[in-house]
Amino acid sequence: EFSKENERVANRDEFLRQRAELAAERAAEKYEGWVDEGELAAAKELEESLKIQEQIEDQGEVIVPPLTGLQQFLLRNAVVRAKLKAFMLSNFMYWLVIGLVFLNSVSGMMQYYQQSQWISDVISITDNFFLAFFFLEMCLKFYALGPIEYFQSKFNFFDCVVVFASIINWLLSRFLNINLGVSVLRQLRLMRLFKFTSHWSSLKILIASILASMTSIMSLVVLLLLFLMIFGLLGMQLFGGQLYGTNPRSNFDDFFNAVLTVFQIVTGEDWNNTMYEGINAMGGALNAVGLAVSLYYILCTSLGNFVLLNVFLAIAVDNISLTADEKEQVEEENGAREEHLKEIHEKYSSSINEEEEEVEIDEINEENIVGEFDSYPSNGTVAKPGDNFLENLKNPARMLPQPFKPKILDQRTLFFLEPTNIIRRIVHEIISYAYFDNIILALILISSALLACEDVTDPDALVNIIINFGGFLHPGSFFRDAWNCVDMFVVTCSIMSIILSQNLPRSYNIFGILQCLFVLFWASTKSWLMLLKYVKELTVKPIFDTRWECRIQSVKAVRFQIVEFYNALIEVSETSENPQIKSEAKSLGKLMRDYKFLVENNREWLLYTFNFEDTVSAFITLFTSSTGDGWYIHMQHGIDSTEEHHGPIRNNKIWVSIYFLMFVVIFSFFFINVFVGMIILTFQELAAAESGLELDRNTKNSLIFAMTAKPMERFMPEDIKSLKYTAWSLIESQPWETLITSLIIMNIITMVIEYEGEPQSFNDFMASVSTIFSFVFVFEFAIKFFALGFNYFKDFWNVFDMFIVFGGLLDFCIKKFFPESNFPTSIFRLFRALRLVKLLRRSRSLRILLWTFLKSFQALPYVGMLIFLLFFVYAIIGMQVFSQISIDSSVDPWAQINEDNNFRSYFSSTQVLFRIATGENWPNIMKACSTGAKCDLNMKSYDGSSDQCGTPLAYIYFISFIFFCTFLMLNLFIAVIMDNFSFLTEDSSILGPHHLDEVVTVWSDFDPRATGRIKHTEVCELLRQMAPPVGLGRKCPKILAYKRLVKMNMTLYKDGSVDFTGLFFALVRTGLQVYTENANLKSNELAFRKMLKREFPNISKRTTDLIIPRTPKDSTHMTIGKVYSAKLIWENYKNMRKNNQRRKSIYITEAISSDT
Repeated sequence: EFSKENERVANRDEFLRQRAELAAERAAEKYEGWVDEGELAAAKELEESLKIQEQIEDQGEVIVPPLTGLQQFLLRNAVVRAKLKAFMLSNFMYWLVIGLVFLNSVSGMMQYYQQSQWISDVISITDNFFLAFFFLEMCLKFYALGPIEYFQSKFNFFDCVVVFASIINWLLSRFLNINLGVSVLRQLRLMRLFKFTSHWSSLKILIASILASMTSIMSLVVLLLLFLMIFGLLGMQLFGGQLYGTNPRSNFDDFFNAVLTVFQIVTGEDWNNTMYEGINAMGGALNAVGLAVSLYYILCTSLGNFVLLNVFLAIAVDNISLTADEKEQVEEENGAREEHLKEIHEKYSSSINEEEEEVEIDEINEENIVGEFDSYPSNGTVAKPGDNFLENLKNPARMLPQPFKPKILDQRTLFFLEPTNIIRRIVHEIISYAYFDNIILALILISSALLACEDVTDPDALVNIIINFGGFLHPGSFFRDAWNCVDMFVVTCSIMSIILSQNLPRSYNIFGILQCLFVLFWASTKSWLMLLKYVKELTVKPIFDTRWECRIQSVKAVRFQIVEFYNALIEVSETSENPQIKSEAKSLGKLMRDYKFLVENNREWLLYTFNFEDTVSAFITLFTSSTGDGWYIHMQHGIDSTEEHHGPIRNNKIWVSIYFLMFVVIFSFFFINVFVGMIILTFQELAAAESGLELDRNTKNSLIFAMTAKPMERFMPEDIKSLKYTAWSLIESQPWETLITSLIIMNIITMVIEYEGEPQSFNDFMASVSTIFSFVFVFEFAIKFFALGFNYFKDFWNVFDMFIVFGGLLDFCIKKFFPESNFPTSIFRLFRALRLVKLLRRSRSLRILLWTFLKSFQALPYVGMLIFLLFFVYAIIGMQVFSQISIDSSVDPWAQINEDNNFRSYFSSTQVLFRIATGENWPNIMKACSTGAKCDLNMKSYDGSSDQCGTPLAYIYFISFIFFCTFLMLNLFIAVIMDNFSFLTEDSSILGPHHLDEVVTVWSDFDPRATGRIKHTEVCELLRQMAPPVGLGRKCPKILAYKRLVKMNMTLYKDGSVDFTGLFFALVRTGLQVYTENANLKSNELAFRKMLKREFPNISKRTTDLIIPRTPKDSTHMTIGKVYSAKLIWENYKNMRKNNQRRKSIYITEAISSDT
């Protein structure tokens, strides 16, 4: 709804206006530059004249009146200002300031909690230096440009505010020890980098889209605030003071907490627990009031999360698409301008000498002899038949596509390998081999499969030995050793024992006895080497604006001193080697460990794992918050923070919540959606580019649908007087469909009203009702099977119904004859709910949506393959890096790495990655694999070097996976679905493939036996039964229908029938106006045939003749166009006769009245 044409036109006009203003500003800047150069030249002349005058005065010769001191000062001041202005606006000064701004940001990023004193001193000195430099730069620029010209630039105004705020902050901190945190504004000086976006078109488009979105975004933010206020006030009325039993942080006791809670629900962060607390406070889920209040949370999530937040994505996509369209328009205008300049250059350039000159050739290159060139292009495409025709006749194989074989470069390789070097020539022949790439790809796949099969927990595992030594083909392989064969036999017996022990008596468990042979394996253990494999890095072009925003926010958090994230007391050993910790622990209080014997133990406050201790920690904290996982917990920690080495106090700094709310709105709601929008538009542009240049994708897909569609058979009996035909007429009638649909809905309602703990009488009644429905559906199945016979099984929906019916019968039989059986028969009744899917066929709009949804699955496997490759690479890396981490939850403070969640095999690693991809508690998994994670000492692969197997690489591993998977790969699913559902935002009057299923359905009414032919007299009625854009509609006049049929011009067979494919194709062609504008039908057909050959090279001649009537050899050849042309002439003739009679009657009436 955000891509309507009127809005696009309005925004495009606004863009043109802004571009005109930008052009005027550039012209003004050029004019000012020209004026500056003139002032500088005038100042130099004045300076030279002043020197000459001083020389004349020194010589005693006075020609002109001497200048006063004020005039000399003004003259020298103008000269200095002109020179200083040229210097301050020079590229050297610009890049110097940009470099110092960047270094200032780096110095801000170097700060961290409990840093050394010398680092603090260095940062303080650098801050003072940068402050002095920027103050000096501001003063010099102000002096050189003057106040009016200085404040014309928004960057200068912003820089002036930052400098003065920094000076005030420095004075207050210097003399009054008050820090306002204004130093954060220094990081915003990096916005000066946006000045060179004119040289970076993609970044310029992105910034333009963001600026164009500001009006819509601000309106949406206001709407979001109203939504939060309304639902917050409603929550206060429903749950205010009702949640004291559990004392949750998310409550509705006051307006501020209510707004925060609603905002938490909108973001989807742990909203279900908040809902459960509200339900329990109102009496529980079995209480009617508790069940009713759950609708509040569901409505808040549906409207806020599913609707309101997705509008951010719609705004981002729309404005990015607008800037892309405007970019194309600018490129077209630039191309036209270049063509115009080229024409001017050719018109006014000097005349070209047209005299022929003789060209001398020193030597003849054998490769350049006529006839020696290959007729195929070097890129491997098929050669044209006309290229080197004589040589092609001699050797027809030359017409086949040939692989591209590059020539050896004339330059040296690695500084010493000449082009004639034998090694280089051999290597060149190898890499130029036709199957070289396929061989390398096969080796990569085999290597990847071996890595996935490797057992990283046990170096001596059977799989690893087979991978290392091979199978049996070469000497030293696994199965060439007798002991290895014994071990393989034992392992096979163990597997068989496990399988057979489930179903066979203990006497049959002979395979379990043979497991004792497994000890023989240890006698044959051999040393071996592990083969290491490397995985190529996956790189994508980074999105600088999102990363930059997150970095600025992290530096801002550190500067605001949000580092007091202390949450727990731990004991401090008296023998601690860190004197700072010991001295601090003394001031933290004592802990009495035993009430009988007073024992004092020192304690210290620990930081939360996610904190703002330094820039890196702040970046990690904000990145996890941007994914929507744990941001509310981080906000609560910030609100409860106090001072250094002090514990948290609830709601101590309530203003901190504003920082987190702003970050979530700006970064998570907007910038992430801009990122998603760029992915979606890039996907759509690539898909449109691949569809071809001559036909757009909608037209091409519609033509493919028409060529591949088949008529639907209704299986009508031959004898229309038989009882079977009567039954078929019944099941195909509209009242029967309505009755069955009503019964399905009633059956679903009876299943919905059941609940746990219902009275026995109600349970018996519902069982009887279920039995009645079961036999009713059995009766429906019997009638359908009688009417259709074995054709019943040719329809998927009939097979689906039969499966559900027999499931209901099985449910009834088990309960009737085996009442004590524990088999859950209710699952068969559950399948009846799936029959609601059949209701989609009754609604045209729902049928279109279902068809489009299924169409999306054609492209989803390719996206799934990309995600599989990403999962595969990261699973292998995770196995190699995190496999030795202990799975004992008692040593894991995060309780994340356990038997069900680990990296010890490929499949378990994939499961962990899938959980991370869904955003389920992934920050805690990252922390559980980082520094401090304990090793599993019982693993055979454990080398005993350290008891900690965690690594800081876990942060890079998990953050990069979240970035690639969640932000990039998973959004491709959204891109595919939005691309297939793009018709929702397009003009509904445009025919598309989502409309064409209706043609197959209506055709079956005229051709129930699916013969593929109907009478030509029924074509007009068929079109009138379908609504536009695919058909004509019931109210379409005959003349308009005949005109449409004349354009369709299908083949008319001798029996007076038309073909299904020909009619379908002609319907699509005329509906989309593909080669129908020209009044000459013959030229249209010829051009259309050529276009089909270009777009569909594999189309057969039979199909072409079927969908396009051949040119008639004589006038007796009939087509639909001729038939309906005659009908159109007849209708016009009748209308002409009626008009003549009407005019004649009017003339007679007037003549009679005049005579009287």
